[in-house]
Amino acid sequence: MIQQHKRRQIFLTEDTYIETTKYLLNSYQRLVQKKIEYNGSINDLRRLNYYIAEEAYQLFSLHYTIGKSIQPLRIELENIITKYEEYTIALRKDEDDEDWAPFYFTAIDEYERCMQLIGLCYLLHRRDLLPRIAAMQDKIYHEQTEQLDTLYEDFLSFELTDRYDVDQWFFDNPYRPLIFSKYRDTKQESIQDIQEYLKLWYPAFESAAWHDTHKMDEGLYFGYWAIEAAAYVYLLDLDDSEITHMIYPKDLVKFAREFVPSEKDISNPSTKTLKCEAGQTCPKTGEWYSPANNMEKRHFNQGEDMPEIKDNPWGLTIWYLTE
Repeated sequence: MIQQHKRRQIFLTEDTYIETTKYLLNSYQRLVQKKIEYNGSINDLRRLNYYIAEEAYQLFSLHYTIGKSIQPLRIELENIITKYEEYTIALRKDEDDEDWAPFYFTAIDEYERCMQLIGLCYLLHRRDLLPRIAAMQDKIYHEQTEQLDTLYEDFLSFELTDRYDVDQWFFDNPYRPLIFSKYRDTKQESIQDIQEYLKLWYPAFESAAWHDTHKMDEGLYFGYWAIEAAAYVYLLDLDDSEITHMIYPKDLVKFAREFVPSEKDISNPSTKTLKCEAGQTCPKTGEWYSPANNMEKRHFNQGEDMPEIKDNPWGLTIWYLTE
């Protein structure tokens, strides 16, 4: 049963959660298996990779919306980035397409997904993943000056160096207030911009496939979240005590402010984290954990087959070594 106080958005009823989880999980696993067995055209392979990446994100968002712990999401975020990288590789199979990117900034829903992922890298203390997003997107959007985008460059510049200083962006609505929040003279002005952005956010995505899914009997509603707004509040160190908008993930900001990565945290570039999917041979003896197993540690010996946690809500079972 869903605990009412844990739900992060009221639209996610128990029936909706169960049905959406079942559908997304079955679809995700079916697509992954189909990809393993696939020998068709490159265009069909691209579509397979695209839907795998999209459903990985949708499952992630669903887990957050229902109220699951934030800590495992730090690991799952890397899985999403990996799936979009695999999609990018498929896009670039042909020599003529070697600069293709997974998110087309001329489509507002794809543009937003990119901003959500960048925001999650900051809020979940996974800044190590930001260069991987930039590697997927930069080439095509840096080739011509008219393709540059202020929000994309500004957002990455909080962590990455040598970004472009540019005064143009793809979508004025809803992004103008968010962009301006970085350049205000006072924090009060910045938080007012964020508040305005939150008002504009949902109506701006009327054309998105996920818009109004909470109103549909069979809509795949997985949550509506202005992740990038929360990331800006965190990065600009703004007071969000008066923000009550339902699309604002306030507890992600709280997590970002309170979490202190350990020296051997998964986000540390010098930390080599072994991972192993279910069905593969354990590469090293030790204590392993998985989001599919509620992060509970299990001891495996080198050479053992790594087990699958059946019917888990995370999709594939991926184990990580504790070191």
